[in-house]
Amino acid sequence: MADPVARLDWSIAPAVERVCPICGTAGAKTPVVAAPHLERRSERARFLRCGACDSLLHDGPIVAFEHIQEGDRDVFLRQYLESTAGLWEMFWPVGCVADAPERSLLELGCGFGITVDLWRRSLRQTAYGCDPAEYAAAGRRVLGEHIHPMLLREVPELMAQQFDLVYASEVIEHVDDPAAFVAEASARLSPRGVLVLTTPAAEFIARENDPATVQAVLAPGFHAFLFSARALEGLLRRQGFGEVVVERHNERLIAWAAHTPFARVGPAERFSVYLDYLARAHEVLPAGDRAAEAFSAGLAFRNYKERLLRGIQPGLAEARARAQALALVVSSPARGAAADPRALLERVAACADGPRAFGEQLRFCLPQMAFLEGQAEAAQHPERARAWFRLMQLATERLCAHTALAGPEATAFYWHAELHRLAGFIESADAPALAQGLVQLLETVETPLAAIGGASPAPEAAWAMIEQILDGIPGAEYGAFLELVAQGVGRQSDSAEAAVLSGLCGAVGRRLRTGQGDLDALGRAQAAAARLADRSGRLRPLIEQRLAAEQARARPSFATLRESAWGGDWRR
Repeated sequence: MADPVARLDWSIAPAVERVCPICGTAGAKTPVVAAPHLERRSERARFLRCGACDSLLHDGPIVAFEHIQEGDRDVFLRQYLESTAGLWEMFWPVGCVADAPERSLLELGCGFGITVDLWRRSLRQTAYGCDPAEYAAAGRRVLGEHIHPMLLREVPELMAQQFDLVYASEVIEHVDDPAAFVAEASARLSPRGVLVLTTPAAEFIARENDPATVQAVLAPGFHAFLFSARALEGLLRRQGFGEVVVERHNERLIAWAAHTPFARVGPAERFSVYLDYLARAHEVLPAGDRAAEAFSAGLAFRNYKERLLRGIQPGLAEARARAQALALVVSSPARGAAADPRALLERVAACADGPRAFGEQLRFCLPQMAFLEGQAEAAQHPERARAWFRLMQLATERLCAHTALAGPEATAFYWHAELHRLAGFIESADAPALAQGLVQLLETVETPLAAIGGASPAPEAAWAMIEQILDGIPGAEYGAFLELVAQGVGRQSDSAEAAVLSGLCGAVGRRLRTGQGDLDALGRAQAAAARLADRSGRLRPLIEQRLAAEQARARPSFATLRESAWGGDWRR
């Protein structure tokens, strides 16, 4: 049973009297959700909805973002540089202003200063950044004096300048007075200037969305509020902007605001600039600096990831070699054997849980790097690929034992690796291991924030994975194998979810083996689905839809679904 503190709480609670810091409306605010506090994990942070502007308000004080690792600043900085900083997501919102390559840039809350550095090195334009956080001081040391580790008002030479672009990415949700923040930013714009803001979207906070992503978007204890799209547009228009565009991109709002018309291009038109930066930025980093080494490793990993996952062949081999040398382990003596997944498995297994112990020996991007290596070797060396995927999972478990925020991308990759792992049990005809894996998958959907680092696949993703496995390897032998899986699932758990899965496996296995559906197995699964507890959220209707579709098919097959969801080479 999951610790109740580890769950999102959507229960109704009494309204709270508050003044909304976004729209200024006083009165009762309705509690929407409570989530585990990121710093004080035994406590919950509560979020209230403003009925006037639909924004969400954090009910309590917030703490600075870099405290997310409980004051361990060196660990925070290395994780940020090696793994967690979303460099492309930082760059493209401001980069897609149509004539951005010809504009000067001021970034407020620039963090380490990566977007500012990209602007200067790749676009060769004037760019400055300000951020009072400690990792901006490291950025100034590594990237240059155009990074100011202080507030804008504390840098007189910048207060006297105007810029064609003023940018604040994931900053406004941390400030005390968002209107004053926008006014200060607006005052630094040139007559043709564009203000660009990104911030978490209040609209994303809903029961039906992935609990781990909801938790990350809330960042309980660290975000003062979450704007709705209309609240953000309203704030910008009240500040005098006549040209305002606000778009929601999943869990994120992006706003562009100006006093004169401006044009934008698609993010894809700027990707080559970003890719060039990943490949070349390490050439000018100072030697012997720990933060510079971490940043260099992070650049190597991201350069390899983008080229491999997007199928960009030019430069891929060079990118892979550099990433293997830098992005797996910390200590140089181990680099010669760094590409051996079995040796790395032993090393990871010996690590204690948590980011600090992990980071003493290994790069924080190791889990993702292991996944990429598994992807690269899946076709030619499946056994070695499975070792990489197992390494990816073990490394994620060690790194994210206490919080998924230690490796959000790693936890997202984790479930893709799980699909490969379960497929391996099919190929090795290990029905008990497959049954155990499928039951564990269901359990993580049932209690999502108790899963690896508090991250589980969304119910839709979990059932898509199960359907891939059920399709597996067609043929009479596989039908008999699936019937063994059905028996194993039934023995391991008496939960309603497991009963449904057992019924599905049995029905599909019988069909593959004999060409006839097992209506008794489907009937048992249907009855079990009717008993699913309410806490299953969207899992119950998904299961019921799946069962109804299975019963309705004359010759059911998962092939169509598999092809549409994963493509023909889904094992890669």
